[in-house]
Amino acid sequence: MSTSELWLLALRAAVMLAMATASFAVVLPLARVAPVVPPSFGLRGRNRAAVRLAVPTFKLIEPLLARLAGILRTLPVSALRTHGDRLIRRAGDAAGLCGDELIAMSLLTLLMGAAFGLWLTQSLNLATLWLPLMVSIGAVLPAMRLDSIACERAKALERSLPSAMDLCVLCMGAGTDFPSALVFATRELGLGHEVCREELSVLLEQLSLGRTRVEALQDLSLRSGSQTVQQFVAAVCQSETKGTPLVDALSIQSATLRQRRSVLAEEMAAKAGVRMMLPLMLMVCSVLLVIFGPFIVNGIGL
Repeated sequence: MSTSELWLLALRAAVMLAMATASFAVVLPLARVAPVVPPSFGLRGRNRAAVRLAVPTFKLIEPLLARLAGILRTLPVSALRTHGDRLIRRAGDAAGLCGDELIAMSLLTLLMGAAFGLWLTQSLNLATLWLPLMVSIGAVLPAMRLDSIACERAKALERSLPSAMDLCVLCMGAGTDFPSALVFATRELGLGHEVCREELSVLLEQLSLGRTRVEALQDLSLRSGSQTVQQFVAAVCQSETKGTPLVDALSIQSATLRQRRSVLAEEMAAKAGVRMMLPLMLMVCSVLLVIFGPFIVNGIGL
């Protein structure tokens, strides 16, 4: 073996040793980081237990998710963490996640998107543009799913809130206080009002823990993310701070919410006619083509 070959072999060994040392120096402190403890109590604990039963594969990735979330907790990503916590709250504490776990899930889906993009480009001989596209989709997929859940919950809460307020007005008109009226409304709301029952239950839990009525209602406004609910909460909080009767404020806001829902329905019905014009024109053109097509073909001698 020549001297140059010996030098090249020694250089390769030194590079491999340096890489192993660097990897060990990075992995060892990360391995010592404590993982995030999954919730066991409260709404997040119930949601975590429910998702474990509904999605068996979640049990497999939960330890990895907790470990990655523990590592991310040591990094300066407070803006992403705050945004993730806000999105999870709007989605009803979906799966009992926290902001760090959401970022960790986004990293996992990013890697899955990268692997799928590599498979598309290598196996199917597609353009390399598919790789960054799949990576981008994988990175934002968990946030997009939570955002869709949050929008659905906000719409369901807007539909159910007038009925709940009517029950509260009925109870408070009979002489009960506001928490007792909320308990009655939570118990008597029928099917299709699960989101409203859940939000009212959280509101009652906060009141029982000693939070003031204004603070609990403002937290409901932040959780819902709905402009309609925010306006309703603002009116009720104003009534609370100024000392006006809460029954009157609830009845007025309930009527306002119903009227606003009727106006939105009329607007959607008016827009439906305009949106149906293009499909209707396409259908008319298709029918005319089917009717006059044979005559046109015979006329041009095909």
